[in-house]
Amino acid sequence: MACIMFAFEKSLRVKRSIVNAGLTVIAAGCSLLLGEIAARALYPFLADYNLEMWRYGAELKERLPDPRLPFHHYPNRGGTYYGVEIKTNSFGFRDREYSLTKPPGVYRIVTLGDSMTMGWGVPLDKTYAKVLEQRWNDAGRRIEVINLGIGNYNSVMETALFQKKGLPLQPDMVIVGYYVNDAEPTPVFSRWGRAIRAHTYLGAVIFDIHARIRAFLDPRFDCGAYYQALYRNGAPALESNRKALETLIDLCREKGISLLLVNIPDIRDLANPELQVGGRFLREVAATANAPFLDLWDALQGHPPSDLWVSPSDPHLNALGHALAAAAIFEKTERILSDR
Repeated sequence: MACIMFAFEKSLRVKRSIVNAGLTVIAAGCSLLLGEIAARALYPFLADYNLEMWRYGAELKERLPDPRLPFHHYPNRGGTYYGVEIKTNSFGFRDREYSLTKPPGVYRIVTLGDSMTMGWGVPLDKTYAKVLEQRWNDAGRRIEVINLGIGNYNSVMETALFQKKGLPLQPDMVIVGYYVNDAEPTPVFSRWGRAIRAHTYLGAVIFDIHARIRAFLDPRFDCGAYYQALYRNGAPALESNRKALETLIDLCREKGISLLLVNIPDIRDLANPELQVGGRFLREVAATANAPFLDLWDALQGHPPSDLWVSPSDPHLNALGHALAAAAIFEKTERILSDR
């Protein structure tokens, strides 16, 4: 009889444990669901630079199987991010439609780069690619400038993109808009991780809060130190990105395509050498390969950061910054074309 009672009590404890575990799972699921509903409802009030950049990635970026090119824009999609429309064409670029076949008598330029080149925070017609195109057309030249910039790309991805989608556009010139974080490692996305990122606002809000707390509690966490780590001697990602730039330079020479390497400086402090390490790196790459180089640091001098950035928390160039960049690039490309 005692054995029967013991077995009964054990069975009852097991059932209670299963029920409690099930209730815990249900409670956790309900909490996450309520949190997700709250995050979506409150998003318009919470949205900042980090969250809007996350939403852009979740809604406009398509995962690809290529390890050198893990994502690209979805074609023919759009949305409003940080108050500005970003709309892609059938090629997946933030630009108007173009034919693969270059029209007769047209000189075609493609711009490679990350969100700085894509024009985060500014209307399409205010990006340096479109301002440059307008300046050339006003000067009487039939020149198309096609913007291939995509947010969060590095030099490895930009070179792979050019090989896959840039070359078929039959460009006569390539302009690389290099930003200091283009030396970052190529991201790796799991299928499940990508799916979660694409469908949960709560995760993005938690990540944003964590980043803010980390930056507040850790005084060593600053951009200058981060950039110095990216460009330390022997950094694997730095060498991968250097080789990608060298591959791009060699490829353009092989195809008879003009190339211009353009450094886009970190405008938060133009006088801080830690923030400008990317420009020194690109200048060295250009000098070694004997490739044309332009540093926009000179063009942006004399303007306080608040005149040039999208917002205090967002160091992307605003419309004025893009206009100054386009003016400097126009002068440089004019010299390149006159030498041909």
